[in-house]
Amino acid sequence: MPAADSKPTSESKAAQNGADSSAEKPVATTSFLHIGQAPAEIAYPEKDAVRKILHSAREVYLKSQFQAALDLVTQALEIDQQSPSALAMQRELVEAMKRINRHDS
Repeated sequence: MPAADSKPTSESKAAQNGADSSAEKPVATTSFLHIGQAPAEIAYPEKDAVRKILHSAREVYLKSQFQAALDLVTQALEIDQQSPSALAMQRELVEAMKRINRHDS
């Protein structure tokens, strides 16, 4: 029997709440509209120039100017080919443009 002054551990709290303490955390994904707001688990130091270009690309995207947004993302990738934010935005733009082209056909 635990002492009256002992504090429950996070494991015992989880067990009391019926939670599985071995459950994995959900994997965070990057969404186009949240570029620049990467989850805390991702610690990639985005360059200021890349962040500024991606911000402009997001604004252009929201105006449905997909090719112009993709051109800006390409500029960002010329500065930093490994930028997770730029790569994610590029993937989403390409997919959006594919969907639009399929719809127009």
